[in-house]
Amino acid sequence: MEYFAAQGFETHAISLPGHGNSSMNKRWMNLYTPRDYLEVLTREIEAMPAAPVVISHSLGGGILLKYLENRQLPAAVFLSSISTTGMAAMLGRMLVRYPGAMLKAMLTMNLYYIVQQPETVKELFLTPDTPIDVVKYQRQLSRETYNSPSLIIPFGRVNSDKSPMLFLMGEKDNLITIAEGKTTAGKYGEELVILPGQPHSAMLDAGWQAAAERIVRWLCDILE
Repeated sequence: MEYFAAQGFETHAISLPGHGNSSMNKRWMNLYTPRDYLEVLTREIEAMPAAPVVISHSLGGGILLKYLENRQLPAAVFLSSISTTGMAAMLGRMLVRYPGAMLKAMLTMNLYYIVQQPETVKELFLTPDTPIDVVKYQRQLSRETYNSPSLIIPFGRVNSDKSPMLFLMGEKDNLITIAEGKTTAGKYGEELVILPGQPHSAMLDAGWQAAAERIVRWLCDILE
């Protein structure tokens, strides 16, 4: 956020239910649904004096795509967005790679088991030589709603009045595949921008500025 503010953009962070600084209690995380996330996103956007550019990441990308099914924005950015083909393939890959953690997550309805170990968090979200304190980063993670897999089926109706869109993802993303990223971007008539050497959390790791600079260049081109 500091980088975009330094480029002259007014910046805001939206906390989804049970996330960040949201007042909605994490204890009830499994009661929240993507519809709740969508309602919060819609309310926050509508409360702003002017329609904003929205930058999303991962699951947030799916929520933003749902928002854009019936609405428009000056621009929308999708970084490592979940695929419009659904989350089934991703969850299947994780079941093969982390069978114990995934089985615990499914049996207890608590997806935190997937990110309970710093080593797993590093493999999924960061680069092998990340400068981030992985233990500190892992402690900041929280459980995700078990209702998020309602996005497990293909989704994403294309608005005929499509907003300008930019799709990016890291070359070394271990959650979303490049093929899935290209499929999602292609559904909206866009090409996927691949960030060399970057992981799923490309906005946090060592190469974060390359992603930020690419977004700013694109915004400057379309908002002129």
